[in-house]
Amino acid sequence: MTIAAGTGEPQPVTPTQALMQETLRRLAANRVPGSNLYSGWLADLRHGITRTGESRAVVPAGPYLGGLSPRERSGALRAAAIRASNKDVRNAKGRALGVSFASLSRAVGGSSVERQVATLPLLDLESAAAALDGLVDRCSSAGVAVDFAALARTLVHWGTGATPRSQEIRNQIVLDFHYAAAGVTR
Repeated sequence: MTIAAGTGEPQPVTPTQALMQETLRRLAANRVPGSNLYSGWLADLRHGITRTGESRAVVPAGPYLGGLSPRERSGALRAAAIRASNKDVRNAKGRALGVSFASLSRAVGGSSVERQVATLPLLDLESAAAALDGLVDRCSSAGVAVDFAALARTLVHWGTGATPRSQEIRNQIVLDFHYAAAGVTR
């Protein structure tokens, strides 16, 4: 349970939120000079970026995956692996992924970021996770913050692209990117 903002009332935490919070907590603990307390946990979690590494990532992440479908578990593992791999990226709570990627595009120039973002809705979960990992890594280099909770929600609900909900999740990044690039706030 967490406390809802401004209410003081307990609010349930989803398994994905719990995993992302624990990943962030352990990353922060490892930032202390000389600390490597959670290095093994984080290293195992980073293997969750691919299906072949999932079995190793389930060791640290397993306790946080209860109640999720197999597809949702895979999305949660990919998101946590991306967070664990990109420890220097600042968190931008409440900022849409497309907005972060539009900021990245402005920072690095050219159209490569726009092309990567445009292809995201066409990708399966594995390819999307790899592409998002690359974009988040580039955000680190450019000093652009990313909302990792939004990343987790996106990958957990990525789906197959066959349902309207899955299509909406996939296309939202592209829409937010283009609105932000055009200077339109939503």
